[in-house]
Amino acid sequence: MEVKELYDLVTKDFDDKIPLENIHPLHKAMLEECCENALNNPQKVESQDTLKYAVQIAFFTCIETLRGTLKAGLEFADTVNLNYRNQSFTITKDSPFLKD
Repeated sequence: MEVKELYDLVTKDFDDKIPLENIHPLHKAMLEECCENALNNPQKVESQDTLKYAVQIAFFTCIETLRGTLKAGLEFADTVNLNYRNQSFTITKDSPFLKD
């Protein structure tokens, strides 16, 4: 399975709840990295359901950690500039990325 295939499998469920065009670009980058990590697992797990679950767990763990870090930074500044996976993001206090 390729990263794009796993990403599509994971995000297929999102379309019912959140249209994919409304996903923040930082969410997309994080999901892509979670897919890469799941596929490179040392146990060589290939089950689609298991890989999908691994991506979901990794994503929800990472996103809460990053949101907390960004919110803490925004207590001392108006914006936080983040370079992640060769993309630049400017996060402000009202950024949709910080919304639950």
